[in-house]
Amino acid sequence: MTKLLAHCGLLFVSASFSLWNVAGALFLRRGLDPIVLATYREVGTAMCLTTASIMVRAGRRPEWSWPTVRESFLLLMCGAFGVFGLQYFFILGLQLASADEAALMQPLTPVIVLFLGVMLGEERVALCAEENSVRHASFQKLAGVAASVGGCVLISVNSAFSGGPNHATGLLYLLLSDFSCAAFILTQKPLFAAGHSPLVVITIACAIGATCMSIAAVSVHPPMTAWVLSPVEVLVVAFVVLICGAANYALLTWANALVEGTVVTLYGLLQPIFTALLSFVIEGETLASITLVGGALILFGVFLTSTSEIVLTMPSPDLHCRLLSHGQLRERNPAPHG
Repeated sequence: MTKLLAHCGLLFVSASFSLWNVAGALFLRRGLDPIVLATYREVGTAMCLTTASIMVRAGRRPEWSWPTVRESFLLLMCGAFGVFGLQYFFILGLQLASADEAALMQPLTPVIVLFLGVMLGEERVALCAEENSVRHASFQKLAGVAASVGGCVLISVNSAFSGGPNHATGLLYLLLSDFSCAAFILTQKPLFAAGHSPLVVITIACAIGATCMSIAAVSVHPPMTAWVLSPVEVLVVAFVVLICGAANYALLTWANALVEGTVVTLYGLLQPIFTALLSFVIEGETLASITLVGGALILFGVFLTSTSEIVLTMPSPDLHCRLLSHGQLRERNPAPHG
């Protein structure tokens, strides 16, 4: 039941981010500075999450234990590279490349998470298993990732592909944004395993990310008038901070503690279909049939990968194969002594 709620939370995150893709684009075209918006978002999100952490733990015995050097490094990576890098590199990439190119780079994220997750022992793929159910589940997981990525590519290439004069540099920034998203997902896993609360982890990470974003904003020197918001822009920033910032970060981190990182990132691929549906409703844009086909493929891939996780994470006393787990190959059924 808890995992089902986690999947529902990921659907909400994808839908709300898609709403921001539509509404945010409208306001950015009206002159709202993207660096200013990102700074307001990260600082406001950090403040909201800090307040939530204090309220949740009010009257309780402190459960926080000081992190080790390794855990401190993971928190720094999650905040500086995962939270800040994800937003900053994406903004830089979008300024130099087209939105279509950004959409085409998005499907790389779950592939990067799966590859790095297997290398780091956080994702389970057992293609060599002697037990048919485990071997089939591993192939099912890879097929699910392929189906979701294919669906997202179908939706993306449906738009006109256009590159600016500096689009190669823009693509590099977008690739760094994908790796930042992978860092955000994978650096949290060892922290959860060490017993740290998801809310505390994301609160610290967002505080680090907000600090980095503030430093970046000062270095860019946007004009002072850019920081003055109209009443409508204040409402937009409030929505971004409360929903796309605090709520979505908290839900993402909570769900990441319950399901595999590949599944978390696959839900992000639903954003193009949600964005297309919302653009159809809000702006009256044409909804292409290929968008519906791509969305169906993404949903099918998410289903395949999510159900394969049940088998791959199920302990089996009869399993006699080698699994890539925690960075080394381990025998699940060692030979009896004597």
